[in-house]
Amino acid sequence: MPLGEALGRREEVRKFIREHRNDIEALEDAYVETRYEAVVYKDYDAEAIRKSAKLILDFVEEFVRKNGEHSKVANQEDEKEVSDDKELPQVSSSDKGGM
Repeated sequence: MPLGEALGRREEVRKFIREHRNDIEALEDAYVETRYEAVVYKDYDAEAIRKSAKLILDFVEEFVRKNGEHSKVANQEDEKEVSDDKELPQVSSSDKGGM
């Protein structure tokens, strides 16, 4: 299952991909080209690739940060449920009818 779908943020990811498809493709091409052979980029090409990488990295970091905030809220709710369980009255052995 794709991450955006698993986190309930599928449309956010799809929108980013639609809007930045050229950046994603340029970065993917640069990765493949440099993975298998030495490539020399002109300054303006290298800067464009760097900007594409930063754009994608910023999106991913924000995506993770937002999900982390969501997870913290969910964890706090879970912890509250556990702490509520701790507040139940304790039963002593004399209350159990001598068991």
